[in-house]
Amino acid sequence: KDTTTIGGLAISAFEFGEVTTEAQDVFGTAPFDGILGMGVPAAAVDKVPMPMAQLVAQGKVQHNIFAFYLSSGGKSGSTLTLGGTDPSFHDGDFKYVPMAIASHLLPYWLVSAKDIKVGGQSTSSCNWLTGCYMVVDTGTSVLAGPPSAVNTLLSKIGN
Repeated sequence: KDTTTIGGLAISAFEFGEVTTEAQDVFGTAPFDGILGMGVPAAAVDKVPMPMAQLVAQGKVQHNIFAFYLSSGGKSGSTLTLGGTDPSFHDGDFKYVPMAIASHLLPYWLVSAKDIKVGGQSTSSCNWLTGCYMVVDTGTSVLAGPPSAVNTLLSKIGN
């Protein structure tokens, strides 16, 4: 247990996992020093408490909400906001959606949707009866799914 500081907020007696070996095919050439787990509690190895849960429990932030702004085009300025959102990075209000029922079985931020729209137009990527599940994960840049659905989506947003 240690005091760990994230964005100027100190978590007292924080338990964390130390990685001593990394998979070279995934992390071998990655330009970072570590991983900050922002996943659901079920994703934690050895049931170690997640940082956001500890920040809330210790009264450092009011809400277990975090937001990422990822800059593009090689520009600097990517931002992690803890405890809420930064309105300088978005217009309008957020619509919060519940976790999918299946998220109780899988350790992911899993949501379900009836449709995926680009520019207000349906991509017809989701099944008309069951919709589709989506994992919200800032730890990857992968867009995965059935090839026909992913190809349709890529044709709308670009590759």
